[in-house]
Amino acid sequence: RALHIIENGIEYNSSLPMFIGFDFGRTPAAAIFQINQDGQLNILFEAISSDMGITRFGENLRDFILFKILKLEKVSSKREAMLEIQQLCGVDPAGKNKEQTDERACLDILLSQGFRAFPATTQSYVKRRESLVNYMNKTMQINDISEPGLRISLNPKSQIFKYKHMTSYMTISQNCRTIDDALLGGYRYKRIQVAGDERFKDVPDKNRYSHVIEALQYGILVADVFLKKKAESRESNYVPI
Repeated sequence: RALHIIENGIEYNSSLPMFIGFDFGRTPAAAIFQINQDGQLNILFEAISSDMGITRFGENLRDFILFKILKLEKVSSKREAMLEIQQLCGVDPAGKNKEQTDERACLDILLSQGFRAFPATTQSYVKRRESLVNYMNKTMQINDISEPGLRISLNPKSQIFKYKHMTSYMTISQNCRTIDDALLGGYRYKRIQVAGDERFKDVPDKNRYSHVIEALQYGILVADVFLKKKAESRESNYVPI
């Protein structure tokens, strides 16, 4: 846990894209994160709800982003203000399905509010889990941050820096308490009541921890695709001397 939790919080970096993962239902949830130049996933904020529709949830989250994170004082159009931000959202693919009540899909509602929302490539639990574990289980060596001008190096053989400690490829702001508690065991498999050896279901139990973790997973799936395409675009535009 010490490798992941940042006690003083993590500041939003306006030079990097803001990624937002969404999970739907009557308890919609969102996770706001960024991925820095070294490939480190930094989870800045979480948003959880109970008995709330996606329209009100999206409006509340949009206000939080514009006025709390970006600290804007006044905007003429909240939708246009959102579209001016470097932001990309990954959502549960089920969000493409239209509701029977007003024939609007959750994805359409988010788009109408200014979120650049795209469905994740899959709902597969295995793929979603892998997307998160890929960041959780990797570590990097970090130099002495008391020396000004030095930065994180990802090369363990580098002789440039004197390494002092390890850090994870995934850091979590201390205000993301539900995500923290979820990864400490709240997001877990449900035991099957059978005689003999302990058996568990193949997918985690749906509980108050699962929604925000699955939102994070959907966000990572879309972010990884975006960053991969961006890297490929840079490589294709490279002209050797």
